[in-house]
Amino acid sequence: KRFNMLPCTDDKRYKSKKFLTPDDADYKACVKSSYCGFEIKSASQCLKPEIHKNFQKALMTMQRAGLFHYDLVQFGTTVNSTRVQRVLVGEPGMTYLYQKLRLFALPWNDESVASGSLLAVKQLNDMIRLESEKLLKQKRDVGGYVGESAGVGSCDFNLTLINAARNNRELDVDGAIPVQKFVPFREESRFGMGKCAVNWHRDSTLEPFSTIAVYHHTPLDRNALDWKIAMAVDEGSNQLTSPALAVPLRDGDCYFMLGNFNHHHIHSVIAGTSTRYASTHRVAVTAQSTWREISEYSKSLLNHLQSEPDLAKSIRKIGEGASCLEFGWIRQFYVQGGVHAKQHETYWAPRIQRLEKIWKRLNSYLQKSIQSLILGTTCNNKRAYNMAIYILESRIESRREWQKRYHDKQYQGLEKPFRPIIVPEVDVTTDVDFVGELRDKMANLF
Repeated sequence: KRFNMLPCTDDKRYKSKKFLTPDDADYKACVKSSYCGFEIKSASQCLKPEIHKNFQKALMTMQRAGLFHYDLVQFGTTVNSTRVQRVLVGEPGMTYLYQKLRLFALPWNDESVASGSLLAVKQLNDMIRLESEKLLKQKRDVGGYVGESAGVGSCDFNLTLINAARNNRELDVDGAIPVQKFVPFREESRFGMGKCAVNWHRDSTLEPFSTIAVYHHTPLDRNALDWKIAMAVDEGSNQLTSPALAVPLRDGDCYFMLGNFNHHHIHSVIAGTSTRYASTHRVAVTAQSTWREISEYSKSLLNHLQSEPDLAKSIRKIGEGASCLEFGWIRQFYVQGGVHAKQHETYWAPRIQRLEKIWKRLNSYLQKSIQSLILGTTCNNKRAYNMAIYILESRIESRREWQKRYHDKQYQGLEKPFRPIIVPEVDVTTDVDFVGELRDKMANLF
């Protein structure tokens, strides 16, 4: 049985709706009935003291190394900055794509980054995975409903997104140079819970029904309880059927969203007054999101250059492959600026450069194929002409979208070290001219 929401006292859909905290009499019953996939453990309940110590020390080292940055994400055509600074750490070759931005993970086994501090991130990840396994087993043993009929998903975390959130303009740790402009928090608009560091959302690009685990650290005020994790039941509409929750967090707490929780709930982070670090451990999807995947795909494209006799099929495969590399990987890496590229110089920078070389070969093949069609020296296959026009028009549209993105006021407002590096530099008018010439040739041939 779910708790019913109290009636609204005005016409505003969310602001008047009740939310519960652990101090409310109905809190435990509500968690049991509507939030059974949520668990929270104190610092002493799930991690050994040395794990806390090593990870918290690592955070300070990472901060001094300047690894945390605001991200510019895009929803539709609107570009916005995140309200917290972040860094992605994970298995070598992992990326995380969300809201049209691909984040590239620093490998947590790379001892050359931030004085080897990423090793402590891997250590924390391993311990949180073990704790997640225990909690999932407990849920199964008591018949707790944390998965769908197909079963409970994975907790083999392959990356963590670490947030650094501040509620003022001051840097808490010296040495993070260069420094981005401070981005202030906004009010939480649904329930009036206070300032919101991370807005209401459901985590995306994850393995189905996989667990999400979060480590919470407030280095300047270890007794603070003003940071909160907020949750609400999401039934796929605005008609919420249960009260929202706002759960205070203490330094060193870990909270878990098990099984199907992320599928049926949304959550946000309500800001406290001091700096907060949060390490969010996830099982991200690996399909088309790892270096291994894109590397093997690139090799298949190179092999295809010599093996496909059908020109229309070849133009499509090579054209779509070149666009995947350009818009899904190369531009995604360089749009995050020079500081980002420098911090990834050990692992990702040389690999992106390899993709650039492959992209140039694919682009050269595509250009030669199109020129041969224009000259009429290859074939008089109408399919090949139509496919070439389709590939070019798709690329023109994507490149114009990226040009608009580069010139967005959010990117232009960044300090120079964080502004996009425009790679590859191309002239859209060349493709536009090609399309016109192909259409003229088709008019003569067909």
